[in-house]
Amino acid sequence: MAVLLAFLPFVSTLLGGVFALRNRDQLHRILGFTAGVILGVVAFNVLPETADLAHKTGTDFKVPMVALVIGFLAFQVGHRLGISIALAVIAHDFADGLNTVSLMLTHGNTPRRSALMLLVDALMPLFGAATTLLFLLPDEGFLIYLGVFAGFLLYIGGSDILPEAHARHLSLATLARTVTGAGLTYVVVGVLP
Repeated sequence: MAVLLAFLPFVSTLLGGVFALRNRDQLHRILGFTAGVILGVVAFNVLPETADLAHKTGTDFKVPMVALVIGFLAFQVGHRLGISIALAVIAHDFADGLNTVSLMLTHGNTPRRSALMLLVDALMPLFGAATTLLFLLPDEGFLIYLGVFAGFLLYIGGSDILPEAHARHLSLATLARTVTGAGLTYVVVGVLP
C-alpha cells in the first residue's frame, strides 16, 4: 500500500518539474512560490506533527528542535496519520518538482540534465516507501527525523530558494507568490483529516 501511495508523489513531482521546464522564463516567480510552499510545509505540517509526537511520546520538544538545527546546519505511524502525510506529500510534491528543476536551471544546468535530476527526485518517494517495508522506525526516531527534515527544508527554502527568487527580480509579484505558496500549504494542510 505504501509503495502504491508513493506513486502519486512520483507523478506530482514530474508534473511540477515539467511545468518548471516549460516556464523557465518565469523562474524567479516559480522559485518565490516554491519557497512559500516549503516554508508552509514546515510551519503548518512538519512542526505541528513534531509537537504532537513529542507530546505523545513524552519527549522534551527541545530534542526535535536540536535535530531541526542540525538539519538546518548539516543539510509506520498510524494508518490515518500515514494517509494524511501521504496527501500532504502529494500536495507539495508538485512544488518539489518545480524546486528541483528551478534550482538546476538557476545553477546553470541544461534542461536535459534538469529533467534527469527531476526523474531521480520523482523516484525517491518510491524508494522511501519501499524501505518502510524493511524496518519500523519507533516514534522517538521518527521525531528526530521530523526535526532534521524541518531543518533541511528551512535551509533550502530560506537560504537558497528565497534569496534566488528575489536576487534579480525584486518585486511584489514574487513576494506575492511566496505568500501564496505558504497560504496554499496552510489551506491544504488544514483540509487534511
